[in-house]
Amino acid sequence: MNPTKRSGYVMKKQNMWMIVSFFLLSVFLNPETIIKGIPLSRVFLIAAGGDIFVDNDLNSIACYSADGKFKFKFGQAGEGPGDIKRMGWFAINPVDHNIYVTEFLEGNKWISVFSAEGKNISTPKMNLNWDECHGLSFIQFDSQGNMYVQSHKSIYRPYKDFSIGKCVNRLLKLSPGGQSIKDIYKMEQDLSADKGGKGNITIPFFNYLYWTLYEDRLIVRESINDYFSLFDQEGNLIKKYPMPFKREKVTGKDIDDWEAWMKTTPLVKQGTAEGWFDLKYWRKRLPFPGYKPVCGGKIHADSSGNIYNMSYESKGNDKWARINLRDGKTSIIDFKENYFLITIRNGYFYFKHAISEDEYVIVKMPEKEANEKIISVIK
Repeated sequence: MNPTKRSGYVMKKQNMWMIVSFFLLSVFLNPETIIKGIPLSRVFLIAAGGDIFVDNDLNSIACYSADGKFKFKFGQAGEGPGDIKRMGWFAINPVDHNIYVTEFLEGNKWISVFSAEGKNISTPKMNLNWDECHGLSFIQFDSQGNMYVQSHKSIYRPYKDFSIGKCVNRLLKLSPGGQSIKDIYKMEQDLSADKGGKGNITIPFFNYLYWTLYEDRLIVRESINDYFSLFDQEGNLIKKYPMPFKREKVTGKDIDDWEAWMKTTPLVKQGTAEGWFDLKYWRKRLPFPGYKPVCGGKIHADSSGNIYNMSYESKGNDKWARINLRDGKTSIIDFKENYFLITIRNGYFYFKHAISEDEYVIVKMPEKEANEKIISVIK
């Protein structure tokens, strides 16, 4: 077959599949629940009025209507009022409905406040010790407008014949005006290694801190733990809930798989070819953790008290932990093929639904309908 004709045939076939996919999706769901045109990135927030905010890049935020139409964007690179040098995260304050933006490592040492229309309002005067806080990432609010933010500090120390970079993570509670109230949680983790002439590398299977607010209670978990902890607003431990996934030790095969994957990454391939990166050197010397992470990704909570967290080993949509805070019931679930959970908000699940390899839509679905059509209990 002529290559040009074959290319056209494939294109027509793909277009036909997309049309069929949209038809089946429309039959399967109420058409009003299908949202097209919103790019997915790290942050996906739904305001009280239905507008959707996503991070546009490291320096700006984009706003879309509830049906996916672009409205405006705000923020720009810089070091002045209204500028965002290196965005960490952002969240909507339920009291004043403004958007608060944190700055990560090497960013501006403040939190910027924008109105729901994208106008820069203020920069709260924060009494944080910036020698102990090199940057802020995740941020959320309780019902009184108090801020909960995750701070980061990088520390390097000598180790063998290279250096180890450690990250100190702290979960802080701040007043609406930005004044420090209490340190809630602290976690230290070796994250990276550096050796002149051998390159630098992230330590695999490293620990990571995940947390969220649910009914003004804090849900905190470290990725290597097979449980999560429930705290009150003052940081007092209420209860630990076991995960349905158990911890597994890092084996030689895990390190073999890691090394094989590293060899395919462009930076490592370039460094190996040019002689400044030696994977065998790192394999012999890295302080590999004893255990692999159990779960990863953001923690989600629905209105029934269920907490959702994806298994570390998941490839796609399979294997999520669901734990109910009210009755303690634990289960392993999965989502219908090509549905990936983005967030849960105001009684609705928001899924990314892939209709082809490079096309997707966002599906908004009531919790009850999601449990009937999308969620399956594995165990």
